[in-house]
Amino acid sequence: MDPERVIAWLARSAFKPAHGEHELRREGVTLVALGSNFSAVRMPWQLVSAGLQISTPAEAKSAMSRLNGAIICDHRKPAGPSYYALVPSGLDWHLDHLAKYLDRDVYLPVPAPHRTEPPSTHWATPPRYEDDLCDSSAIEQMLITGACAVRAREAAEPSVQWP
Repeated sequence: MDPERVIAWLARSAFKPAHGEHELRREGVTLVALGSNFSAVRMPWQLVSAGLQISTPAEAKSAMSRLNGAIICDHRKPAGPSYYALVPSGLDWHLDHLAKYLDRDVYLPVPAPHRTEPPSTHWATPPRYEDDLCDSSAIEQMLITGACAVRAREAAEPSVQWP
């Protein structure tokens, strides 16, 4: 990974790219506008864990390498982390009922490439190069697998509730 090129790539999506680059270097995070260089899919922990067949966020790092791209982890929610898979802009996305596709008019906090550990927003799988986007079909398959696993668990254990 060439961190300088990755920082420049991420900063190009900031409102002011030079300021975004400065924030990534100094603060370790910047806010980027989605929909131009890339978009994101917000994936809930419940589907990620079921879809990748893992039980802890620590296991997510190695399991997410199967999704072939950069993924941000946000641990701020009490129900478990949310994951943001960076994907190409303009996708024809049909799974908003499972995971929200975030595109134009949405801003996302993006960590610097070296931030790969909690507790703050960090990379579950950091970008390895410029335009290191996830394979949307791999994301879709993981989400569908996760939803099927959650539904099966609900049927077996009526106390488990789908969000």
